[in-house]
Amino acid sequence: LARMTQFPGLPTRDEIHLWVATGLLSPDLDTALDIVAPEEQERARRFRFETDRWRYLGGALLQRLVLARYLSCSFEDVSYSRNQWGKPSMDRSHNSAIQFSLSRSHKVALFAVCEGVEVGADLEYGLGKNARDLGVAGIFCREEQAFVSRAADPNRAFFEIWARKEAYIKGIGRGLSHPLGEFDVTPGKSIVHDWSVDTPSQAWQVRSIELPDVGYGAAIATPWSSPSIEMIEIDSGELLAVL
Repeated sequence: LARMTQFPGLPTRDEIHLWVATGLLSPDLDTALDIVAPEEQERARRFRFETDRWRYLGGALLQRLVLARYLSCSFEDVSYSRNQWGKPSMDRSHNSAIQFSLSRSHKVALFAVCEGVEVGADLEYGLGKNARDLGVAGIFCREEQAFVSRAADPNRAFFEIWARKEAYIKGIGRGLSHPLGEFDVTPGKSIVHDWSVDTPSQAWQVRSIELPDVGYGAAIATPWSSPSIEMIEIDSGELLAVL
């Protein structure tokens, strides 16, 4: 795990850069409220709780900062387009093959970046939550439910699977419109088994990610068979200092 002492070049065709931003429950992130794009400002101001606003701003900063550096453009010039289910991608004006996926949970954001191949990333914080209260029927397929019931730590198993499922549906670009109970991402299996009517034509793989902070389930999904992963850690103070 490296810290951002020198910004890396673009990921190669068989590589994923996985950015981990910590300390996102910092009030200092409010200083970014007038820096992010107008639509991001509007969304940030709608949050009822301060912690939700800080977490959102931290993720928005991370995404814009990293993409601006990769694209060699200004922070303000980074622009996105979205598909019909809301998945963001680089605006065509950038003429770039960069693909990315952002997830936030509790005080951490996870941002995956690669080039030329779609990617999905998800992060779930599970400490203090009870998997039995969250339920799995209709959300997890039979194999995933069995994995949770057999696990020595059902909470950890639940959030690992939930992160893997979210990474997959974000990666294929359909989000929660994709039927959650009609594909299998049980840990120990790399290939996603999807029997829904909207299954992608290309096989996808999902990988659980171990983070430095405890209590999180994290995963990435991609059509690649075995991309290498470079993990880069940055905290909220470093994010603000770069602006």
